[in-house]
Amino acid sequence: ILALATKAMSQTKWTISEFVVVRLSDSMVQARYRIAETKTLRSSLWREDDDGWKIVFHQGTKEC
Repeated sequence: ILALATKAMSQTKWTISEFVVVRLSDSMVQARYRIAETKTLRSSLWREDDDGWKIVFHQGTKEC
């Protein structure tokens, strides 16, 4: 299933709007954006450590 999902994602073009990054602390940011094709609002939390930025949480919510 993961291979199928990865293949589908790599062949899809996304229209992203309302992209914003909010700094929550010196080492944590939240990225928020909308994807038109899936009609979803996305939110990701990113933490910076000695190895660079890493995603620690992601959520996609369908718009009504």
